[in-house]
Amino acid sequence: MNEFDQTLKMLGFAHRARKLSLGMTSTLNLLKKGKTRAIILASDVSQNADRKFQTLAAQGKVPIFRCGTKSQFGHFFGREEVGIIGIGDASFAKAIQKIFG
Repeated sequence: MNEFDQTLKMLGFAHRARKLSLGMTSTLNLLKKGKTRAIILASDVSQNADRKFQTLAAQGKVPIFRCGTKSQFGHFFGREEVGIIGIGDASFAKAIQKIFG
């Protein structure tokens, strides 16, 4: 099982447990409140969004991981596109971090 498939599997568990925020607005809100434990950015997310999350994540010491595309994540979550995913649980964030080494 490759890195992306393992990530999707873990995101599926986290989504069912309601520990994810999908999209820029909801992830930004949780990040500003200090409730985001990790962030996954799609590889084709805009440079502006990338810069914004790099800055905020560095301030809050939140790790950022990159994989997949917006359409791949969108298909997985039943939406058109999802480029930014916030993980709000320390256990799931640790599992994602373990996948990416």
